[in-house]
Amino acid sequence: MEFSIKPQTVTEYLHEAPILVITGFKRSGKSILAEALYERLPDFGYMTVLQNAKSWIHVQHPLAAGKARTSTKIDPEIVSIINRFMGKDGKKCWIVDDAEVLLAHATEEMLMNLGQKIREQQFYLILIRNRFILEDSGWLRERELLISATFNKIEMKPFRHEEATVTASGFFTGLEKQANSEWLVNMSGGIPGLMEDLHLYAKSQWRKGVIGYKFNKLIIRKREELLLSKPIRQNLIEALNKRVLPPYFFLSAQAKAELGIFLHTGLISMDYFERHPPFNGIFWALVSRQRSGIRMNTLSYEDMGLNLEILIREAGLIESVCGVCNVDASDEGQLGRSLANILICQNRYPQIVNTIDFFLLEFFGKIGLIKLLKSRKVKTSISESADILVKQVLELSRQ
Repeated sequence: MEFSIKPQTVTEYLHEAPILVITGFKRSGKSILAEALYERLPDFGYMTVLQNAKSWIHVQHPLAAGKARTSTKIDPEIVSIINRFMGKDGKKCWIVDDAEVLLAHATEEMLMNLGQKIREQQFYLILIRNRFILEDSGWLRERELLISATFNKIEMKPFRHEEATVTASGFFTGLEKQANSEWLVNMSGGIPGLMEDLHLYAKSQWRKGVIGYKFNKLIIRKREELLLSKPIRQNLIEALNKRVLPPYFFLSAQAKAELGIFLHTGLISMDYFERHPPFNGIFWALVSRQRSGIRMNTLSYEDMGLNLEILIREAGLIESVCGVCNVDASDEGQLGRSLANILICQNRYPQIVNTIDFFLLEFFGKIGLIKLLKSRKVKTSISESADILVKQVLELSRQ
């Protein structure tokens, strides 16, 4: 099975920094990727050790030393790995699948010692784990930082269409193989685990656009498992369906936590703002389907968002703003759409976004707001209150 994350790509990241974190959502093929790296990194000159929650330790020659054993007291296992690497020539790489186990069960002292050994260039470390619901905070994140404050990170994504087609075709035989494969690719969105879950429905549960009884039960069950009747999740799903949810940076803390559940399950990816539809495949779109809500008139908000982007560009601040917000500065209009969506959501779903006033004040401060206003020759001074300056900027965006 091929992945969008290639062994050569991994070696390039390891050349930049000795620790690489690979995150994925549920059923994204993390364990299969771990096995593939274990088998193929030796082609690039690495000795490899693969470790996961079920089998500590599974070792590749020339480091093999007996059978695996299972233990939740993993400090001795970490010491064992370090000792195996000691005195060995060449590049050594420890691949840890289910890395949450390592982060949760190792002592703080052992995690810091592990980081020290890596910084001494004794070996490389690849941590493969589920995406955290709040990826940039929380207890597991803090323990990861005990190993190192700096490392590269890659997010696993669904298969590209070509890769998904090859994988899907392996589930079928006979005259309908191509048709069933196409159905599975489109339905799963290229998610490996979802392909495995859905392929049994291809022949009997989907005919001429009609959803069969068993397939519909699966959709309902997934909807219930995700608690999509929860009000804030309803709001997030509605905003996703209407394509008015702004990028992750602009969401409220509560919305980020809830959206983290969607990211963790694979319902969406972090690039949801740029995708149409935003869901990973038709199946998750069906799970997220809602009754048509009230039609929103968003034109005035879209104009305001675009005008705010123009104002920020004229002030020479576009690169710094987009860099912090993880928005593409070269894509004219993307920041404007993001800001327009904040305005739409604060009016329709105030619980899920930080307000535009909050963004302008927190990001620019009084000095930055004055700079925006002066780029349009608006008379103002540092003595003005921050609230007044924000109102003046928003008034400009309405013109």
